[in-house]
Amino acid sequence: MGERFVYKQTLNSPISAGIGAFGIGNDYHFLYFGINSSPWDDLSKGMFLRENGRLGIATHNPIAKFDVSGGKLGQEKGSELPIAAFTSSNANQNKLIIKQMRWANDNQWISASTRLQLVTDITPQGYIEFNSIPPSGVGTAENHRYDKVGITMGHGNQEYFRMNYGNGFIGLGTNDPDERLTVKGKIHAEEVKIDLQVPADYVFQKYYTGRSSLKKEYKLPSLEEVEKYTRENHHLPEIPSAKEIQENGLQLGEMTNLLLQKIEEMTIYIIEQQKQIEQLKQIIDSQNK
Repeated sequence: MGERFVYKQTLNSPISAGIGAFGIGNDYHFLYFGINSSPWDDLSKGMFLRENGRLGIATHNPIAKFDVSGGKLGQEKGSELPIAAFTSSNANQNKLIIKQMRWANDNQWISASTRLQLVTDITPQGYIEFNSIPPSGVGTAENHRYDKVGITMGHGNQEYFRMNYGNGFIGLGTNDPDERLTVKGKIHAEEVKIDLQVPADYVFQKYYTGRSSLKKEYKLPSLEEVEKYTRENHHLPEIPSAKEIQENGLQLGEMTNLLLQKIEEMTIYIIEQQKQIEQLKQIIDSQNK
């Protein structure tokens, strides 16, 4: 059986010790706690208390108040909350991992900026990741760029929510948003507000004043022109065709304004027709006198 307590000023010969106090020489100023192994033979065993008050586990040169080199805190079994601590001689490596799912050596970590991970893939890329597979997660940095952050949420293989890093596009029910907000499915809302730069009042402006400050080039088509266009194209002028809508979708703001334009044009046609009716009525009344 080896010695239970050993005090040495220098580490010039191996000694098995449960507790060792080491003094001057070769920077060995620490108190060692271990089981039948000497610290200079295997630094992966034992606990080291340095003269500066720093405590190292499996390292005789801790770089912080408490430094764990290799190994894990917690267990892989049962229903506990396992905490896997990861440090290395490279200070730029990951500092804390909670339930890391795959094995990783020092040279396998691509993202040196990762700080916290919860159930992540082998190549973490963000400051904070929750059950993520790169390049997505809750807080994902691309090439260590902190201004590019992505968020994904889902269940199993189905993704419910995504905010892409880089462009900030948000997808609901789709993993490929092509606009600021892309929703695959129905939207239920009490009110939708749409900003319009050129509202359709230019129709009445042009009709009553002869010019329009909103849309100078606007010209009211005659009913004959509308009839000819609809006969040839089967849809109103300026309104997208059925094929265009099927292929490109419907622009709600643009379509709302176009429909308002058509309503105002129809109102003018009715006003003109009513004037003609009144004129005809006057002619008929004068003939019947």
